[in-house]
Amino acid sequence: MEQVALLRSGVESQLEVPYFLFEPSASSITVSCFLIPDRSLGWRFPSNPDGSDSADAAALYDYVRVNRQALLTADSPDTFRELATPREDLLLSIAAELVRAARRL
Repeated sequence: MEQVALLRSGVESQLEVPYFLFEPSASSITVSCFLIPDRSLGWRFPSNPDGSDSADAAALYDYVRVNRQALLTADSPDTFRELATPREDLLLSIAAELVRAARRL
């Protein structure tokens, strides 16, 4: 079963930072960028630096699942909603970026 994925901007110095929601389908992945206005959740990360789920992962995924419609219709100039991209293209791009990032370490 395929699941959605959440990524959070790595900025730690401000509360409201972008989250990216990846929603897979058979041939594409839909990407949305939004802010979480709930101050109790807005600073949390869905994963640890090693890629494992953070202690906050369940709360974040539950919040996004319950509030998805409101998050994707909120008016914010720095976000985007439901941008569909071919699945294979996005996965290849992510893999290439991971290789580039590993070379910089």
